[in-house]
Amino acid sequence: MKSEELWNKVGYFSIAYLKDFASKIKELFIEKNYKIDLIVGGGNTGASMTRLTQIILKDLKINIPSLALPIYRYTPTKKNNKPYEGGYKDKFDNSILLDDVKKKLRGISFNNVIFVDDEIGEGNTAKMTLDLLIKASEKPIKNYFLVAEDQDFLKINNWVNKYSKINIKIFPYRKGIKNLFNIITYNVPYNYNVKIKNIIPVNELSETAYMNVLLGEPVKEFINGMPKFTYKYEEILNKKIKGFKKMQKDYLEYLKIILNM
Repeated sequence: MKSEELWNKVGYFSIAYLKDFASKIKELFIEKNYKIDLIVGGGNTGASMTRLTQIILKDLKINIPSLALPIYRYTPTKKNNKPYEGGYKDKFDNSILLDDVKKKLRGISFNNVIFVDDEIGEGNTAKMTLDLLIKASEKPIKNYFLVAEDQDFLKINNWVNKYSKINIKIFPYRKGIKNLFNIITYNVPYNYNVKIKNIIPVNELSETAYMNVLLGEPVKEFINGMPKFTYKYEEILNKKIKGFKKMQKDYLEYLKIILNM
């Protein structure tokens, strides 16, 4: 199967996932009228999904603060720092981000939080994000709602019950498909994919992060032992691709059409 045909085939599913994600967000905020204080996400897909959530909420005239964190699930190594951050070995201690989290959330009271991601299995990123929020919050967190594609989270997680005083609940927008991952991120049109890949190889910038740079969102990197967000890839593409800013603008309009905005 040619690369364009394969990309478009996955992209067909991705568009359906985008619609389902938007429907789930609208269900929680409009139909169920949940009172949410903060939207959070972790890692690259967390940055793109928090932005996507804000795009949906803006159309609904709902204004809620959001926070994306450069969470690392596993400690990167020189030999293996992409895409799985060290090969599922040592969990990374993200408490190093706490001071920055406190600074960004200063003055914001958040008892009810929604964590958004493209998919969730073990839920390591969701847990690491929650641990930081607990330490950063002046008041107890009451509800921690998860909105993501369900990769058997309810079957394989082993940490939810440890937070007995917090109501943790998943609202899956889709059930995962075996051996297909990060599906929602493959909504990027194929011609955009090619232009980005021709400038930055996939071993430097994963295709799952193309949504980030097109939305003007950062990509995480591990710099001097510290997880950080960087806009360097967007800056490179802006210099190397003529009309990249227009491409970003067109991509946003493309998303809005998919989401019926």
